[in-house]
Amino acid sequence: MSANGFTPPDGGLKDVFRDATHVYRTAFPEKLAGLLIAVGDEPVYVAPEIAAVVASFPRETREILARHHEDNRRAGHAASAGGDRLCGTPILSMVFSDAEDMDEPETGFTRRMNDIFTFNHEMGHFIAPGGRGYERGPHYAECVADAFAALRHIQLFGSETGMFAAVTRGVAGKALAAAFPAHYTAATLRKTERLCKDGAVGIASLSLKETAALATKIADATALGDATLEKIAAAYAPVRPVLRGESAGSGADVIRDIAGIMLEHRNDADIYRAGSQFLARDDVRALARKMLERDPAFRAMAARMAQHEKETGFTLDGGAAHEKQAARKPPAAPGGGRP
Repeated sequence: MSANGFTPPDGGLKDVFRDATHVYRTAFPEKLAGLLIAVGDEPVYVAPEIAAVVASFPRETREILARHHEDNRRAGHAASAGGDRLCGTPILSMVFSDAEDMDEPETGFTRRMNDIFTFNHEMGHFIAPGGRGYERGPHYAECVADAFAALRHIQLFGSETGMFAAVTRGVAGKALAAAFPAHYTAATLRKTERLCKDGAVGIASLSLKETAALATKIADATALGDATLEKIAAAYAPVRPVLRGESAGSGADVIRDIAGIMLEHRNDADIYRAGSQFLARDDVRALARKMLERDPAFRAMAARMAQHEKETGFTLDGGAAHEKQAARKPPAAPGGGRP
C-alpha cells in the first residue's frame, strides 16, 4: 500500500477497480455513497447502501448498464460516470464499456495503464471539486478529471511512462472532431506535466484529498471558456465529418485541410494550437513526413507554418486565451465520459 492509499495489485482490472474503490470510499464516503461500478455487464463494486436494491432489481440494473454502454458507443467513450435512479433510489454509476486484461509489453504507457487512467478520470468526476460539471460546465469538469487521473498516474506509475504524450494525442484528435470540444484538455495535461517536472509539488506523496484539490487548482488555471471552445469548433468544422467517419476522405486530405485552416487562422493562437496538437500526433506526423517528400503544395504550407512559428515564437506550451468565465453549456449527464 502506497503513502496515498493505493498501489495497483497484480490481479486483473476488476480487482484493481474494486480495491481502489474501497480506498476512495474511505477517503470520500459522502461523495461516493450509492456507487455502482460495472465492467461490461458485470458489477464489480456495489456500495453497501444500494446492495439490497441492486439485488432486488437485476433487470432494471441491466437496463441502466445497457443505456450507459449505448451512450458510450455513440460518443466513442471507453467509460462514463453519472447519476441514475434505480427504481426510485438515486445511485452513482461508473460503467466501463471497453476495459480488458491483455498480454502487452511491460514498458511505456500500456493498455492496462490507460484503463486505470480512465478509472481514475471517472472517479475524479465524483470526488474532485468541480468534477461533476454543475458549477462551470462540462469542459471544466473534464479538465478536473484529466488532471486528477494524470496526478494519480504519476503517483502509481511514475512520470516516465509516456502517459502525457499518449493522452494529449488522444484529446487533440477528439477536439477537432467534436461540435463542442469539452474533452480538449491538452493545456491541463501540459500544466500537470510541468508541475511534475518542476518538482515544486511533491505529487507522489499527496493524500487523495490533496490530489483532488490540486486537480481542481490545475483546472482553474487551464480550463478554456465557451467562446474559445466554440471558435475552435467553428474553425475546424469543415474537417469534422471526415474525422468522425461520416464522409470519405484520406488522411492526407485531412492533414492538408487542417494545415490550411491553421494558416488561415494563424493569428489566433487558440485555433492554431488546436491544429498543431493534432499534427503532433505520431500517426499524423508519420504521414506528414511522407507528404513532405511527395506533395509540393503541402511542403509549401509546412514552410509557411514553420516561418510563422519562428517569427511569433509559437510553442504548444504558450499561453492560450484562458477565459475566466463559467461555461454556459450544461453537461449531458453529471460526470461525463472519457474517450
